[in-house]
Amino acid sequence: MKSKEQVLVVPVNHVSHIPNGLSGTISHLNNKGSYCLFDSIGIYETREKIDNNICLVKIATVMLFKNNNNEYLVRELVDKTKRPCLELGINNLVKQDCGNNNALLNQMINTSFLLGLDSKTTNYNYIGHIRDLANASTKNILGTIYSVNYNGSIKLPKETKAYSYKWYDLNTLVNNYSKATNWSKELIDALLINKINI
Repeated sequence: MKSKEQVLVVPVNHVSHIPNGLSGTISHLNNKGSYCLFDSIGIYETREKIDNNICLVKIATVMLFKNNNNEYLVRELVDKTKRPCLELGINNLVKQDCGNNNALLNQMINTSFLLGLDSKTTNYNYIGHIRDLANASTKNILGTIYSVNYNGSIKLPKETKAYSYKWYDLNTLVNNYSKATNWSKELIDALLINKINI
């Protein structure tokens, strides 16, 4: 049951310094340092307990992928009449099995395994953070963004009744901008002006 699933949360006052929107890296952090960013201040709580708790912020990893054709991995709703229906990359809340030692890294390794990637040859490059304090569904989620460098090919998740995964070049992302989530719009904007590189 999803409401019983435990995810990593931190008290809101510990992340209040991270502004709304897309923010850059915390200056003193390198990739390795970012993996354990919330280990000492985070706890795991059930979704049931935290979904309406404004004092706790859920932690997510946002993994951005680009293939050799300069295309970016997106997840789309099968029902494209809904808005938003497009999400750039793969984002996941950090689950309890990731523990309290390099929790962010462990979540990304778990996701990479499902995509058929070898964790020994996959690198995660810390880009920064993303928030959307105006959106009721994501205002209590803090995304930590990574570009993923990998060898070989990705095994795209199978299409479900709800979602499919595709590769879009930057022009296609721009042409579908109005269909994207707020987080994805921020990331597309950043790609356009080279604020971030994947």
